[in-house]
Amino acid sequence: MDRGLLIVAHGSRANEAKNVVIEIVNKIQSLNKYKSVKAGFMEFDFPDIPLSIKQFVEEGIFDIIVAPLFLFEGMHIKVDIPSILKKEAEKYPGISIKFARPIGYDDRIIDILLSRIEEII
Repeated sequence: MDRGLLIVAHGSRANEAKNVVIEIVNKIQSLNKYKSVKAGFMEFDFPDIPLSIKQFVEEGIFDIIVAPLFLFEGMHIKVDIPSILKKEAEKYPGISIKFARPIGYDDRIIDILLSRIEEII
C-alpha cells in the first residue's frame, strides 16, 4: 500500500514560517520514502489538515502517517490534532491514520541551538 506523510505545523501569520515548513516537506519528498508528502496547518496557513487528508485520499493514498512539527506535547498535540484526525478517519472508510510523537527532547536540537548562538558571537 502506498503511504503518505503529513507534516503538521501550527501555522503563522509570518510567510517565512510557512516557507520553512514547505522546505521541510519538499526535502522529505525528495528522499522518496513516501509516495506523497504534504503539509497541513492548524491555523493561519493553508492547506489545513482536513484538506491535506482529502488530497491524499483523492490520490488513492489511504495509509497516512501524521508527523507533528511541534517541539512538545501541548494542547494541539494532546487534544486538537487527535480530534481532527478522528473526524477525518470517520469520513474515509478504510483509511489508516497514525500520529507520531512531537519532536521532544533530542541532543541534535542542542547542536542546532548552539550553532545559531555561534552565528552571532
